[in-house]
Amino acid sequence: MSKHQIESFSNGSFSVRNLELNECMHSSIGPWSEAQQIYLAQSHLVDRILSTDARSDSRPFVIYDIGLGIAANALATLELLRATTAQTSPGRRVILMSFETDLEGIKDALVRHDLFPFLDRNTAIIQKLIESGPVSEKLGNGVEFDWELKVGDFRDHLADCPLADIIFFDLYSPKSCPALWGLRTFQALFQKAHALPKKTTRETLLITYSASTAARTALMLAGFYVGKGTSTAGKKETTLATTQFSSLESPLGRDWIEHWRRSSRPVPADYPDLQEKQNQSEILAKLLLSIQGN
Repeated sequence: MSKHQIESFSNGSFSVRNLELNECMHSSIGPWSEAQQIYLAQSHLVDRILSTDARSDSRPFVIYDIGLGIAANALATLELLRATTAQTSPGRRVILMSFETDLEGIKDALVRHDLFPFLDRNTAIIQKLIESGPVSEKLGNGVEFDWELKVGDFRDHLADCPLADIIFFDLYSPKSCPALWGLRTFQALFQKAHALPKKTTRETLLITYSASTAARTALMLAGFYVGKGTSTAGKKETTLATTQFSSLESPLGRDWIEHWRRSSRPVPADYPDLQEKQNQSEILAKLLLSIQGN
């Protein structure tokens, strides 16, 4: 028996529920709207790709899709790039790296691909990715698109991955999977970011649906600068984390620090106990530096 089931939302969209975690992969706006509003719109993906000149920087533009799920974020990315008519530098290579521990969810969704238009339009490429490995597509705008699937804990694959320009961080919630939202996870991702040397012209932007205090704390302690992301009908607030403070439109400020002081869960699960005042003071000092862009 499958541990997933298809679930319908009031707006007519569908998602997949993990029965073991009793959690849907998406909020009530549905997977496609979530991909468009939270991940693509906030990434300014096309502008970033076009502004990265292949003639001056031969490295590919890399997107981490952490939590393939039923591939809404990945396919939204591919369809956006297919529809982009603006020409980029010859040989502009884009690598989309999807990570997933359990392919059962997307396989169950593919059985009912008629309920998911984005899967229905792309069934062949998804099946090829799952069954045969990496897929490539040369787009009319000059982009050479490569899509890879890494099965297993994404942290086990990072050592062999190129630096990331965009990170879609879309796993099950911190409540369901606290270890995946911990300090060590975001430290590992920061090591794969365009953060060193400091004078690099490239930035790494991480986008996630969660506005969890502990997750935001973990991101800042790992080295990212953190800001408020867009709201949706299903989320009051999302989160952006970056290696370039100046690119944040709404960085977290002192009001968030006051919220942090009052929070019942201010730090990630893998951080030492906050009972010691010295420890708390050290964390607070780091957070204050982060919100100031230092």
